[in-house]
This record gives sequence, C-alpha cells and structure tokens, in this order.
Amino acid sequence: MPAKPKHPRADALVVAREMCAELRPVTERLIVAGSLRRRKELVGDVEILYVPKFVPGSAVVDMFAPAEPVNAVDATLERLLAEGRLR
Repeated sequence: MPAKPKHPRADALVVAREMCAELRPVTERLIVAGSLRRRKELVGDVEILYVPKFVPGSAVVDMFAPAEPVNAVDATLERLLAEGRLR
C-alpha cells in the first residue's frame, strides 16, 4: 500500500480554518484533532471532531409522526461537495 502524501502544517491549517468556519455555525461543539492538534510539521489529513446541531426535518414521514430531524453538518458537507469545495 503506497504511503499517504503528507502536506506542510501551514497548508493543512488553511484547510482546517476554512472547514471550521463552514462547520462552526452548524455544530454544538467542534475541535481540530489528529496531526494538527499534535503540532506535527507534516500532515496527511485534517481531522475535525464535532457534535452536530439538528434542525427540524422538512419531510413528514406520516400524518401522525413528526418529521425526522436533519443533521445540519451533513447538509453543509453535501453543499460543499456539490460546490466542489470539498473532496
């Protein structure tokens, strides 16, 4: 298995800051973890741990049950993927 490419810490911090700015409004709690938290000079990925906010669902499952809540982080990540800002 080939080794995962590593990137300079400064480049990973730019990505982490942008992701945190997008995710902070839709989370209860958010923290950067992994290599960035351990202050490594080379980083293979950006790890972000979070507790999502849930918003009321828009689709009613049936007439007598409330709509399922929607994970607000999932919706944000789907938007970022659709915009090509995340891969």
